[in-house]
Amino acid sequence: MKTNTETVSEKRKRGRPQSLLREVSDRIHRGALRIEGCQRTKTNAAYRMQALLAVLSLPDDEQTILLGCTSSQLRAGKGTFPPGWDTAANEIGRFLVAFVSDEDERTRQLQTAVNSRRLGISWRDIGAHYRVLRLGKRSGSVDPLLFALCRALDDYRLKFPATSEDTVVSAVNALLRLVET
Repeated sequence: MKTNTETVSEKRKRGRPQSLLREVSDRIHRGALRIEGCQRTKTNAAYRMQALLAVLSLPDDEQTILLGCTSSQLRAGKGTFPPGWDTAANEIGRFLVAFVSDEDERTRQLQTAVNSRRLGISWRDIGAHYRVLRLGKRSGSVDPLLFALCRALDDYRLKFPATSEDTVVSAVNALLRLVET
């Protein structure tokens, strides 16, 4: 008996696991909205759409707090998304899709973003909050921290090339004393 090798594959799946919204992003791309880019770009757009749909279900005053305009202004073409919205909306959408199932919980979870924007917290920090809620807290290791500190020092030296070595060494020693206390 011979097996058909065209339909049976014993190979393991390779590559990045497909997202929960992969099918949604494919439908968006086939529909009226064309998104240029790779599959990850299209998937991120689908997550942003989920966050936007959740925000548009809020009252107008809360929409204005989050988006700077209401849904009617967006439809009329008079409103634009605030800077930082795209990145934060990706994280909000990912969190909502993964953990929130009903409309009341969705509205309750968005109140965190509304209250944060009322307090003047940046979109970057809001996105980071939803990422921590979704993935949990991550701990760093020595090498990435060392590379980040070296990059910061190199950037400083590019801005101020006349800085002496003694100044750099005394600043690093002061940083070490701050960290040790």
